[in-house]
Amino acid sequence: MISHPATWRLGTCSGAEGLYGRAYGFERMMDNLGAIAGPLLALGLVAAVGVQWAIGLSVIPGLLAAAAIIYAIAHAPKAEQRQARQAPGPAAGRDRRTARGVGGRIVRPGQG
Repeated sequence: MISHPATWRLGTCSGAEGLYGRAYGFERMMDNLGAIAGPLLALGLVAAVGVQWAIGLSVIPGLLAAAAIIYAIAHAPKAEQRQARQAPGPAAGRDRRTARGVGGRIVRPGQG
């Protein structure tokens, strides 16, 4: 699984401007669907063909995922195109980093 900041960045770079919320929602939906359906499909596969065959057949989705990543990299917008359509975010001019302090209170850098 790709870490969440990496998927958020991929969604930002590849999604249409103004549709970032939909892209993030779709990513979360598919993540949850995979967390539910994956183990159920694996259980059914093990029951149907046995453990050794199930492990061998599990290579197929991995190869398909690798092919999808290679395709996405080849068809991703170039750096110049991404920079041209990127709007200035929270990092442009102000520091938006936060951390949770004792009792869940939000603490900004420099507040202590």
